[in-house]
Amino acid sequence: MRDAWDRYIKDNNINTSQGAGKDKQQRFNRVIKHTGDFIISNETRDDVQLRIQNFIAGKRNENPSIKAQSLKRELSEFIAAIRYVPRIEWGNRLSLEGRSNNFQIPKEAKPIRGKNLSDEDLRLFFRTCLTKPDDKWTALLVAAHAGISGVEISRLRPDKDLYLDAKYPHIIFRGGDVGIAKTEARPRVVPIVIGLEVIKDWLPKTIKWMNSISHKSPNATLNKRLRSLLGEEPDIKTHMFRHTWLRLSRRARISEDNKHAIAGWEHGDRNNTVMERVYDAQGYTDDPELLKQLYEDQKEIFSRFIVDLSAVDNVVQLHKT
Repeated sequence: MRDAWDRYIKDNNINTSQGAGKDKQQRFNRVIKHTGDFIISNETRDDVQLRIQNFIAGKRNENPSIKAQSLKRELSEFIAAIRYVPRIEWGNRLSLEGRSNNFQIPKEAKPIRGKNLSDEDLRLFFRTCLTKPDDKWTALLVAAHAGISGVEISRLRPDKDLYLDAKYPHIIFRGGDVGIAKTEARPRVVPIVIGLEVIKDWLPKTIKWMNSISHKSPNATLNKRLRSLLGEEPDIKTHMFRHTWLRLSRRARISEDNKHAIAGWEHGDRNNTVMERVYDAQGYTDDPELLKQLYEDQKEIFSRFIVDLSAVDNVVQLHKT
């Protein structure tokens, strides 16, 4: 199993020294500590399944309220590495999902969906970000522009991805140096239309803060900020910005391609010219008219808040100069 894991992480270019790759390695270590190392062959299917089931039972004994999602997260890459072993007839039938599930695992709880913020909620939120700027509120301000996750913000490179002094200020999310956005996140270009001066000043500090701590910690901290402002309900969390942005974009009747370019939904045309510029190291340098289309759409999405907050934004800018 250890050999299978080593081959799996090597062939899938998983960096186990940092970020998500480090988490995967830690999960593998926790599972194999319980199962022990073992042989993977056509003759060992029952033994492998029993070892994994014993791990599940052990975790449930330690924590009777453990969720199915947690168990699946612990085992997903472990099982993927087993299935990656060539010429194993039963590998593809090893699963934690649906009818193919080979294990006794609790029923998956329905996740708490992030709420849609009302216009009044958003006015309060934006006003707070602009009048009390710091690294945390800035992270949330960027997130609100298209439902950006904390991990995506932490991967930004200030010298390569931030175009905040451009005619149409924007940020391109490409997934950092390893190009994670191409496979695990959402490559997109996000025009900045609210709080530009705050983001210019604070975003580099925000990125530095996010990378100075465990990559799981920023979301917990940001959720706590949001709940202190908007209420303690469990559906108050950073992911609600994604649902809220989609609602606002529908209200503004934005095209599907432009929705995809800004927020990364799957239904857009992945091969359109707008998206090609996300992958281009030069970004939109040669095609500012494409960027202008997205910028104008983003302004339309947030138009009522831009008008309402114009006085606040001016006060912040005058204070900063």
